[in-house]
Amino acid sequence: MTDLWAQFIAHLQEQEITHRSSLVEAMKQPAPVSIRWNPAKLTHPPTLKEPVPWCSTAEYLRERPSFYLDPLWHAGAYYVQEASSMFTGYIIESLSLPNGSRYLDLCAAPGGKSTHIASLLKEDDLLVANETIASRNNILVENITRWGKDGVVVTQNSPAAFQSLGPWFDCMVVDAPCSGSGLFRKMPEAIQEWSTESVANCAVRQNSILEDILPALQQNGYLIYATCSFSHLENEANVDSICSRFPLESIDIAVPEAWGILRRTTKNGHTCYHFHPDRLEGEGFFVAVMQLRETVPGTVTSNSGQPPIQQADENIVAAVQGIADTGNREVISFKDAYFLLPPRQFYPIAQLHSHLYIKLHGTAIGEMKGKNLVPAHGLAMHPQITFNVPDFPLDAASALSYLRKSDIYLDNNYTGWATVSYNGLRLGWIKKIPQRINNYYPMGYRLRK
Repeated sequence: MTDLWAQFIAHLQEQEITHRSSLVEAMKQPAPVSIRWNPAKLTHPPTLKEPVPWCSTAEYLRERPSFYLDPLWHAGAYYVQEASSMFTGYIIESLSLPNGSRYLDLCAAPGGKSTHIASLLKEDDLLVANETIASRNNILVENITRWGKDGVVVTQNSPAAFQSLGPWFDCMVVDAPCSGSGLFRKMPEAIQEWSTESVANCAVRQNSILEDILPALQQNGYLIYATCSFSHLENEANVDSICSRFPLESIDIAVPEAWGILRRTTKNGHTCYHFHPDRLEGEGFFVAVMQLRETVPGTVTSNSGQPPIQQADENIVAAVQGIADTGNREVISFKDAYFLLPPRQFYPIAQLHSHLYIKLHGTAIGEMKGKNLVPAHGLAMHPQITFNVPDFPLDAASALSYLRKSDIYLDNNYTGWATVSYNGLRLGWIKKIPQRINNYYPMGYRLRK
């Protein structure tokens, strides 16, 4: 550890950082804790005691509670996210894209940026949250499900696979896999994987990812490139490289000086932004915004090979309406599962489905067992749906029992499907029958302590 730290300090001395001593000292201090609230699940905006300057729904906490044992976290009331990375949402707000825009979060797991973008979506916007690694994709699906937002699709594909769509997205976020030096104080064990060789390898991989994904960006679309690295090779050098090979122009984002964010210019004159923990409350983070002036031809064509998605028939829609009033949203089917889409999104999602492997086609509704609908957890997590079944509020102890898939007790004679909630936010489904209550909280999400 000591040798690796010494190598890292020596590496920092080679970077264009004028305040290395204060940066190194800051990295020895405890990392700040920050959360971002879910505005769709709050009846009124929260009172932020210590706001994150660049995110209107986020705040710092002076200590780190046990989020895992907080039912509100499981209900999707907030997301525990490192503050610097929330700047991506500020960039998207600053770009002010029109309604109907399509966003891609290419390296999305575990879901911090995707849930943030989801909260910013306009009525007809669509977000594709992608993660290549299967185990990390499962975590992404869980967090997207918990957040409960229309217009979000989760995919599991390589960057090159998106070329088959042609120019399709209006904005891409590429928070690329990196050497991770910006997170060393938050995750001290990460330095065990660090070396100058890993920095060089990451830079090559990042360049390849950017090159593979650009053909899927529309003309005048935006590329937001980010890393959690302090290394010039992964940051400014990559921006200069990609801009020299493709018709990209850097975009300036207005940033108040008081926030402590460093605005830098690359060797070739492109604007970028650095977050250093000695200058602000956040971890190391780098980001640059570029606009594509001409489309880039792709070379990869593919077909998912899956049966098509279809609009559900009237009997299925009626079964869904028996449980929930879905408003003007569309019910679609894929194999034996059903999903809820906002109006006017069937066609674009059908396009995605024909070319990509989709893990989540929107809000999961459930599956039909015979003539009966078994509702999915995602349906219960959607905050903007009115349910035609009762909801039973739980106290903290009962809520934790439910989240552990343990027995809970309700003193009433109701039988049938119902939701349970904590502090006004739904936690999931139960089915109450005369002799017992069946707990339908997903086995993979359950509390294990």
